[in-house]
Amino acid sequence: METIKYLKSETAKVYKASDGEDVLIELLWGDRVEILDPIPQNGLLKVHSRWAPSGYIDPKYLGDKSLLELYFIDVGQGDGILIVTPERKHILIDGGYTRKMQSHGKSAADFVDWKFAVDYKQQKIVIDEMICSHSDADHYGGLWDLINAAENTELDCTSVEIKNFYHAGAGWWKKMGREAWEK
Repeated sequence: METIKYLKSETAKVYKASDGEDVLIELLWGDRVEILDPIPQNGLLKVHSRWAPSGYIDPKYLGDKSLLELYFIDVGQGDGILIVTPERKHILIDGGYTRKMQSHGKSAADFVDWKFAVDYKQQKIVIDEMICSHSDADHYGGLWDLINAAENTELDCTSVEIKNFYHAGAGWWKKMGREAWEK
């Protein structure tokens, strides 16, 4: 079972090796850290964090308290927002256009996929609350990339669970194919 800690200091260095010489990355207050080996080597723990799949950190910088995380996702004409609560609930608000309509071929779905597949090393995306603020395509498209099984084949995660979905009205969603989502 994985052990998750959070950075309790303002910053801390993650080193490439347990000798503590070459800095791999510097973490910030609240960053999520997975302990890969609970037995210290030269006083440092082997960890996975952010873009460092494997590195070493001084355990004095780690604690159990997580912070509120807000990720503003550039979705073209506005922002999608992924909120991660201290209780580790995930709330996704708006998603931009579908990836097919984006010039760079990405939507909020791709950021959420990265967060779960790479950062959390999980195969399943679990969104506790998905919110579409209104029925414009530049708000619901990226959400559709997560919900629609035909679209989420581009994701690295193997499954998606949306626990609760909130939107501005049901009529427009039915026209977009809600029947497919409910199957």
